[in-house]
Amino acid sequence: MYVFSQSEFYKTTDGGQSWIDLTAGLPATFPANLNRCRVTISGTNENTLWIMRNGVNNGGLIYKSTDGGLTWTNWTTA
Repeated sequence: MYVFSQSEFYKTTDGGQSWIDLTAGLPATFPANLNRCRVTISGTNENTLWIMRNGVNNGGLIYKSTDGGLTWTNWTTA
């Protein structure tokens, strides 16, 4: 499970007993206010997810992670 607050991004792999802070791994281009972001998780691999900032029609970017949010690749230019 992945959870956003206004400025932080977390995931849990043990039903919420502990949380991993993924905020530091987000690309530097992300806004401080994460309420403007959207996340989609793959239906076939829980470690693959995409995060979108601001919406692509507003100059936003899409990033993809294949390691559960630890690292991200700019998918907008792929």
